[in-house]
Amino acid sequence: MAVTTHTSPAGLHPKADGKSLRPLGIPTFEDKVLQRAVTMILEAVYEQDLMNCSYGFRPKRSAHQALLALWEGIGLLAAGWWKSTSVDSSIT
Repeated sequence: MAVTTHTSPAGLHPKADGKSLRPLGIPTFEDKVLQRAVTMILEAVYEQDLMNCSYGFRPKRSAHQALLALWEGIGLLAAGWWKSTSVDSSIT
């Protein structure tokens, strides 16, 4: 099954050489519907395989949440190190 998309021309855009122009297209409504449908299918398939510590490009997850989880993890490690250091120093 071949899927073709069509773009509507929205003017001309200069190429890297600066001498020639290429058509610039804007996705049509049908293209956007197809893209969203594919996104929903792929998210449903792959979301179940991802771990809870994965934050990149996932629904309802953000970079801020990833940084918060990292900060909390570092805090737990530091607290464990501090406790073990204080116990060791009290023995001597």
